[in-house]
Amino acid sequence: MYRRTLLVASGPVLVGMGGVSRRALAEVQTEADDDRAASASLEFAGDGVAVTDEFETESGPAVLEATHDGEGEFFVQAVSRDGGQTQSLLTQFGPFDGTTGTFIEEGTYAIYVDADGEWELHLSQPDVDEDDAETPPISVTNSGPGWLGPILFDDTTLVGGAHEGDGSFRVRVIPQDGDASDYVWDGGELVFHALGEFRGATSVHVNGIGYIDVAVDSEQVEWAIEIE
Repeated sequence: MYRRTLLVASGPVLVGMGGVSRRALAEVQTEADDDRAASASLEFAGDGVAVTDEFETESGPAVLEATHDGEGEFFVQAVSRDGGQTQSLLTQFGPFDGTTGTFIEEGTYAIYVDADGEWELHLSQPDVDEDDAETPPISVTNSGPGWLGPILFDDTTLVGGAHEGDGSFRVRVIPQDGDASDYVWDGGELVFHALGEFRGATSVHVNGIGYIDVAVDSEQVEWAIEIE
């Protein structure tokens, strides 16, 4: 069983703004790396444009840990080989070292990478028990795309978000146990989707273990998530 203990997100943690500390995040990342090594994660590496070998997935969240040392676009996409839905996993520009994720349907896939430098990918599918999930309240301040979880949601969970950039700010909750037909947004619940600076809060409908996917236009864009 793949276990991921608390919160992992890309970019520097903004200490003093309600986020977790650098030391705490480093400890969480180390635990996640150790767990990943013992799990059935897939690892790919290359330079420039490439298509990976095919692999099988189950329906559910997929976590992508990626690095890129190029200066141009870094685009990662899971391409269905059996008529399923193609999933965009990551679109960034320049050097990148972070974690993101999405919902992926059961099937056979290959990863298409468009890059102008060397890159590495670690792709895995989390499967944890409720005892291993973090219980709100949770507060995270960070920058760049992020992937938070596992988190135990219930019918009373509220999610607040703040965004400091000029571009897009999209926040989704992706349940660990779900089906693509249960949600409009590719197997997840859309929480926020805004352009420019944003402050807001809303309730979510996911009940059980879930993960939060934060998508922004740049690694330098600051954001905050509060879960109560």
